[in-house]
Amino acid sequence: MRSERRFKERLGSGTDALRDTFDWMADRYLDQTILVSRGRYPGWMERVADVVAASHPAAVCDLGCGPGFLLERLRARLPDAELHGVDYSRPMLDRVKARGVRTECRDILDWSGQADPSFDTVVMTFVLRDQADPKRTLSAIKRRIGLNGRLVVLETKTPKGWRRPGFQAYFHGLLPVWGDRVLAPDWK
Repeated sequence: MRSERRFKERLGSGTDALRDTFDWMADRYLDQTILVSRGRYPGWMERVADVVAASHPAAVCDLGCGPGFLLERLRARLPDAELHGVDYSRPMLDRVKARGVRTECRDILDWSGQADPSFDTVVMTFVLRDQADPKRTLSAIKRRIGLNGRLVVLETKTPKGWRRPGFQAYFHGLLPVWGDRVLAPDWK
């Protein structure tokens, strides 16, 4: 717990601190996410891309798209779709490589309040947990989903029962130590 506290103190609090973290880690985000997920992240994104593509949407928005890993998979499955990536970290968006993707550097609530056209599908992967008010965020996103559109969310949840102690030891014990010693030594 001491490492978790030290890591959070270094991070600070609030949206600006979280944005600073994602800005700082943009060039290594994908590698770190694969490590943290014990190699499962690419498979999860493949499955999300399959779910999204199954409905053949014409317009898809990936909220909190990071460096665009999911957008690349969506482009491969939906070559003619309008793809849109939104993230509040400019360095993350600068790494989006999928062709023909429109990117926007905005906070999700700011984006959802715009009068731009709606999307057939809006997708969020591991983003909802970082929102100050997840219910408000989901409610706001509804405005940008078209009639008969879909919201696809992939998120973690603390398990119940016998899996809970192992999850908590990993998420609140091992990850903060790893973050403090491996991810953050060069973070000033």
